[in-house]
Amino acid sequence: MSGSKKNGIKNMLGALPGLTILVGLGCLVYDEATERSSKTAVAKPVTELQSIVRVQQGNLAMSGGSPTVRKSFVQQPDDPLTTNDESNDQPVGHFGTATLSVHSVESGNTYTLDAEISGGEVERIYFPKGGWVDLVESEIDSTGNGSGTDEQGRHWDFEGFDGGTLSMNTEEESDESEEAEE
Repeated sequence: MSGSKKNGIKNMLGALPGLTILVGLGCLVYDEATERSSKTAVAKPVTELQSIVRVQQGNLAMSGGSPTVRKSFVQQPDDPLTTNDESNDQPVGHFGTATLSVHSVESGNTYTLDAEISGGEVERIYFPKGGWVDLVESEIDSTGNGSGTDEQGRHWDFEGFDGGTLSMNTEEESDESEEAEE
């Protein structure tokens, strides 16, 4: 890329580090640290704008409500060639306050799922293909083991935290604690 084009982009964007601009079938990545740009291929053409789902505290109301997002992610557009609506996907590791190994007593299956945990109780379990269930009673210990019953009477066993520990920090809280340490 010529120096004048690079400087034009840098000036236009205010030299935001790590900023990626989608251009046609590729990405233009400006890296302020090394003062260079590079073009990388994208798997498929960008056909619509994707939105970023930001960190937010959810509303845990039993009727309606909204999810807690602990780590931002790019929402995927729906693929019309599938029966699933990918725009509803909730990637594991981004929702609630922790990621657990969760066992459905009814189905006999065990899943890695995000959950909302507060005061020794699991309040909500999030599903990767969208949606959640609220628990009406539950208990969980500091190692992530416990059990609960959801609003539809289904029983769930909790078999430990994914990664072995509970990390209650959201992305914003992590950024704040890093700044405080400096």
